[in-house]
Amino acid sequence: MNEYEFSTIVGDKIKKRVSHKFKYLKDLSLNNSNPNSKVNFMEYWETTEYMDPAQDKKQVGTKTVHLSWVTDLKITRKNVFSEG
Repeated sequence: MNEYEFSTIVGDKIKKRVSHKFKYLKDLSLNNSNPNSKVNFMEYWETTEYMDPAQDKKQVGTKTVHLSWVTDLKITRKNVFSEG
């Protein structure tokens, strides 16, 4: 399994640390009935930590989103995430 993660701090008045974590597997059989049909699987977590600027960036809340995909598209560390 391949893994990749990074985080950024964003926001002017309310600071947030946004962390991105990816796990992906390549060339998996779609299922037992179609062992020659190959797919890729990816999981993604986005965690947002809200910071209180009055308390020197102390964390005041967290929100996590978890998504997963099965695709026939090629997945690499370079294309797994694109900000835009």
